[in-house]
Amino acid sequence: MGKRGSNLQQTIVHIILVALILALLVFAVLGRGNNSEIKKELLEKQTAMLIEASPQNTQLEINKQNVNGLIKNVEIKDYRISIDVGSVESEKGYMFFSKYDVSVKEEETKFIIKIE
Repeated sequence: MGKRGSNLQQTIVHIILVALILALLVFAVLGRGNNSEIKKELLEKQTAMLIEASPQNTQLEINKQNVNGLIKNVEIKDYRISIDVGSVESEKGYMFFSKYDVSVKEEETKFIIKIE
């Protein structure tokens, strides 16, 4: 009877340890990053790639009410685009390369990025 009890205790300890490891893994994945911050960075990257691929005399429009949330500000400075989405403000933006002048104009419902 002593050996069976010992095996049962070992099994219970193993189950508890596996549950703790899984809980730590779940918390690590959830705490990895804020979902809205990731969406903001993705929007900056996609916009930067569109700017790089656009020919001269192109206009890109970004609606303020977006799938990612309400876009409060779009700023282009030193070949870096920064987009503020919802409560998440851009810290450093996303760098892009263009041989043309790139500017941003804000309208009532959208931002217009001009490549001239």
